[in-house]
Amino acid sequence: MAEKIQKESKGVNNIMNVAFINRIYVVFEEGMLLQRKEKWEG
Repeated sequence: MAEKIQKESKGVNNIMNVAFINRIYVVFEEGMLLQRKEKWEG
C-alpha cells in the first residue's frame, strides 16, 4: 500500500517539475522576444 502512494507522489512531483520548467521556459522566451522587439524598434 505504501509503495503505491510513493509511486503516485513521485508522479505528482514529475508533473510539478515539468510545469515549473515550462514556466521558466515561457518567461525566458518572452524575455528574448521583448529584447528582440526593442532592438527592432530602437
